[in-house]
Amino acid sequence: MTATVSVSDSVNPTVVRSATSNVANVAPTAGALTVPVAPVPLGTAANVLTTFADVGRNDTHTATISWGDTTTSSGVVTEVAASGSVTGSHVYAASGTYTVSVTIRDDNAGTVIVTATTSVVVYNRSLSFVTGGGWINSPSGAYTPGNSTDPDLVGRGNFGFVARYPSPTATVPTGETEFQLRIRNPHPGTATADDRPRHGDRWAYHRPPTQPPDFPPPASADSRHPPGPAPPRAPRGGGGSRSRPRRSPYPSPLHVR
Repeated sequence: MTATVSVSDSVNPTVVRSATSNVANVAPTAGALTVPVAPVPLGTAANVLTTFADVGRNDTHTATISWGDTTTSSGVVTEVAASGSVTGSHVYAASGTYTVSVTIRDDNAGTVIVTATTSVVVYNRSLSFVTGGGWINSPSGAYTPGNSTDPDLVGRGNFGFVARYPSPTATVPTGETEFQLRIRNPHPGTATADDRPRHGDRWAYHRPPTQPPDFPPPASADSRHPPGPAPPRAPRGGGGSRSRPRRSPYPSPLHVR
């Protein structure tokens, strides 16, 4: 831009001076992009929202939303004095996870892009299910069902789950969860008779689909051991045949149905 100044004292000739100034545009800034937190059923619109501000109070703005499925649409811009919000909605054609971003531009080519930190999850009730599993290490002192100072229940816990919608119109999924903790005594030779391992020293938890969650189960004096008699021991002394211990009724691998 060019600024011109004229000075006159009514006696001398008027003096005119001009100067050119370059004023750079400042791009707008944007707030966090809000997307649905809960999974969105297939066929239902996903709504997004973000805010923006611009120091150029005379600027106007447009917005483009990238929905993460190769499609884009114009955002609805609402602004006063170069500050406002962008909203938009979209119906996804397939189930999946999608990352949404919004590009905001002012009328001087200033641009800001904001990307959602969480994905939009779209699911199909008639087709989708989820399953998974893994394991955790239970360190000394983490699980003390009978005594808060008992550090002896340590081991590896395996877990697995599966869930799905029983019908296309269902709104509540069903499934199964299983957890097994193989416990061991970190101080061999110090266990009492009640602490001796039985049935492979495994504790199992299983929740059928219709049972409400109750994990961990209520603690009791025997909660660290599964029910049932201990495997028979081989006879001591000379002679005679040695009996084989019975196999534990608890399966070694983790089964998720």
